Amino acid sequence: IYNPCRYLEQMINGKEKKELSILISNPCNYGLRLKNLWIATGWALVGAVIIASLMAVPKPIQSISLFQGDKLLHVMAYFVLMGWFAQIYHAPRERFYYLIGFVLLGVLLELLQGLGGIRQGDWLDMVANSVGVVLAWQLTKNRFAELLASFEQKVLR
Repeated sequence: IYNPCRYLEQMINGKEKKELSILISNPCNYGLRLKNLWIATGWALVGAVIIASLMAVPKPIQSISLFQGDKLLHVMAYFVLMGWFAQIYHAPRERFYYLIGFVLLGVLLELLQGLGGIRQGDWLDMVANSVGVVLAWQLTKNRFAELLASFEQKVLR
């Protein structure tokens, strides 16, 4: 598994002799300059998913007749949540806690939909939510885990 932080730590500890210019072009994510902003944005995304999950579906969206098309929206929403926090937290234990937390959030929101009377809970939505979480969790085990760090490096020089 590619982990730039581990690679940089090895360089710093002298286990691997490379030019120090690599340190500038390959930042480690626990050095995010805007980490608090990224965390706040992530929790705002979580809030948006919770609100969207519990409010009534607007009529224009109800009229869209895609066969199980909303499942793709569920996958994408939970993919974004897990993918976002995986950009900030790289430790396997932290990432695992977020994986479990977002899967449980998806299940809980579907159960609450069933109880609320405004919307119906759907076990296939629970599966779609979980698929999005697991997919993002897997994809951010490699180079995709550095997207926010790359953004900061390129845009916020």
